[in-house]
Amino acid sequence: MILRRCFAWLPIVLICAPLKAQTPAERPPLKDPQLTRTSMIWQLPDDRMGVRTAPILLLSRDDVARDIGLTSDQRQKTWEKIADLGRRATDLKGRNDKEVNVLRRSIDQSQLDWLRTELKPVQLARLTQIDLQWEGPSAILSRPQVAEALHLTADQKSKIQAIFKDAPKQSANMPPSLAKVDLTKRVFRELDETQQQSWRALTGPEFGAIPRTASSK
Repeated sequence: MILRRCFAWLPIVLICAPLKAQTPAERPPLKDPQLTRTSMIWQLPDDRMGVRTAPILLLSRDDVARDIGLTSDQRQKTWEKIADLGRRATDLKGRNDKEVNVLRRSIDQSQLDWLRTELKPVQLARLTQIDLQWEGPSAILSRPQVAEALHLTADQKSKIQAIFKDAPKQSANMPPSLAKVDLTKRVFRELDETQQQSWRALTGPEFGAIPRTASSK
């Protein structure tokens, strides 16, 4: 159950984050020609990696689509749903009335209902794994279900919080990609082997170049 609950309450408002268009030359080749034609819209950019993101946005990426096994029809429906949710979220910008929170929750629920309806169970389970890998070590603190699954102690939470607070200073002179790896190493150094195994069980096989535990040595 934890796999399905990990992103069950993620605000869809992140859908309004800037999306980077890609030219055909920037995208890796796809085996399915129909998939190639529908993939020429946009993709969630690499620089969003490490930031908690609405799961449906991950489906806009070619690499996620290949990993999960999305059909061209599923991808087309994905972009249509993203556009619909984006319009609804944009309409709420600037509002602070009592009804706005209800409408935001309805957008969240609409995303979840769509994912459960349009994706096969195995695809949904894999998306949940990739979603955790995408966010990375911050998911240990941001998602109570993950901390619960890892049996995180109060002392460990405190130490990991301190690592994130100190991260900007520690990574000031590092390239962004190296800074992410270094942060991952320092966080997972605070977990014992059993906890790291639990994290690997939650996140499944490595997705692309995203470090899950990045050897803490």
